Amino acid sequence: MVNLECGPRDTRYGWGTGLSMGFYGLSVAGVSVGVNQGWLHGWPLYAASILPGLAITAQLVFTLDFFRRTDEFLRALMAKRFIVAACLTFALWSVWGFLETFAGAQHLPGWLAYAVMWFFFGASALFIKSSK
Repeated sequence: MVNLECGPRDTRYGWGTGLSMGFYGLSVAGVSVGVNQGWLHGWPLYAASILPGLAITAQLVFTLDFFRRTDEFLRALMAKRFIVAACLTFALWSVWGFLETFAGAQHLPGWLAYAVMWFFFGASALFIKSSK
């Protein structure tokens, strides 16, 4: 039987992720509107463009805090999945970068790597079921 009760670490992670990703969405929308309306340019545009990355950084801090606060088995399992996901993302982004540079492949924006990493993290759960 699976225990569906939320503990303090789950609540902190859930709220932290929810708030940081809410800020992420709002900051992306705000910068997009500011650019499209011509309100943002120069140094304010650079400053505003950093905000979504800060939200991603906050979400990663909540994730790592969740890893730290969980039991040893789950921590090892999630760390293994996280490392595999990061390595697959690095490999894919590097290969694609060389395809862009040498073969003229279409550019992929760097911010997309974050979403790809979480896709690989989720997919890794299908294959990585042990902490060993």
